[in-house]
Amino acid sequence: MIWILWHLFIILESVGHWFVIDIIGYDLTPDKRLITLSKVAVIGIRLAAFLLLWWQFGDHYNPEAICYGTGALFTHLLFFPVLLNLWRGKPIDYLGAGTIDNIIRWATMDHFIWRVWCLLVISATAIYTYYNTDLLW
Repeated sequence: MIWILWHLFIILESVGHWFVIDIIGYDLTPDKRLITLSKVAVIGIRLAAFLLLWWQFGDHYNPEAICYGTGALFTHLLFFPVLLNLWRGKPIDYLGAGTIDNIIRWATMDHFIWRVWCLLVISATAIYTYYNTDLLW
């Protein structure tokens, strides 16, 4: 249940970003400045959703927390940009000029297929291990 709700959150967040960026005309996470109030709000909302789902559905066992955190982070990095690009009509492999986008671009040598593969493997491993923490010992 926790993963279904997390993925629904990613979908809703991408639709929300599309609405604010394309309909309202305001960039929530501008690339030019490192810290803005809207960036803090976006990160705060993501963190609140992450913690709320963990508090409600998590087993509060330390290895599971690490697996949940890793899985949630990397599934967000995998799905959010692709969904936002689809809603906005941009190329599916588009990344902005933000810090996280630049790190992803550097880590995957700016190859979309390699990016998807790496994020998918890390996400799937974390989600599988979340349900099978006995593999960690």
